[in-house]
Amino acid sequence: MGEALTDPLRFTGSTLELNVDCGGHGYVLVEISDKAGVPISGYALADAIPVMVNSVRGLVVWKTKHSVASLAGQTVHLRFVMKDAKLFSFRFI
Repeated sequence: MGEALTDPLRFTGSTLELNVDCGGHGYVLVEISDKAGVPISGYALADAIPVMVNSVRGLVVWKTKHSVASLAGQTVHLRFVMKDAKLFSFRFI
């Protein structure tokens, strides 16, 4: 199991996609936190739906959130928690 935390960033777009290889049994969870590092309600690790694909466009969603449009323009951090997965890149579209 591994984790990665981005530097603070701002984005435009409404969807978060991953270029990821989760092999046969791996996954990636994504948490979005504010500039102070506090998880944003609905985007916390506990809300994350595992991304379990081998794809250049793996869609990231949470239990009650399927869009990141409400966070566009804000300063946020992304936290990636991975098990048996390779994360190559991410993008907002």
